Amino acid sequence: MSEFTQGDAFYRPFNLLCIDDQESSLKIRKLFLETLGHKVLTASSGSEGLELLQNNLVEAVILDYHMPEMDGLEVARAVRQIRPQLPIILLSGYPSKLPRELVDLIDGFVAKGAAPNLLREMLEEILGSRSVMRHPVSSEVLKESAVHSKRVVSDNVGRQKRRRLKGGR
Repeated sequence: MSEFTQGDAFYRPFNLLCIDDQESSLKIRKLFLETLGHKVLTASSGSEGLELLQNNLVEAVILDYHMPEMDGLEVARAVRQIRPQLPIILLSGYPSKLPRELVDLIDGFVAKGAAPNLLREMLEEILGSRSVMRHPVSSEVLKESAVHSKRVVSDNVGRQKRRRLKGGR
């Protein structure tokens, strides 16, 4: 990937891997991150993500926690075995329910449904000064992300209510 300047700043886009079982979340996140100049690989399962990690240059992983087959903890453990120093940013709608072991394995956390710029800021913090380009993101991308975030939060609240009604947690 090439490096370039913008104003007085020096930027280098990154190769990112996003793992999330929600296809719509993956598409929005990929669009947002590509708008920032990054190359983004996506995987809809932990096993698919680990295969991409082993076969591609990846400089950070953005990982959902609640997924079928392999949850975020299992994927984070595997990432640490494959590439111990690779930054992992976790996404979850339930931050208070994260296992301590997972918290110890990750480098950063962004609540699912949060403003997209929080993910950009987390990438900047974790990847340092060589990180994300600071040019403005188009209003269309932000609007689509906001609409999707509201839908995800609404879906999560609905699931929680249904579980409580069924006697689940």
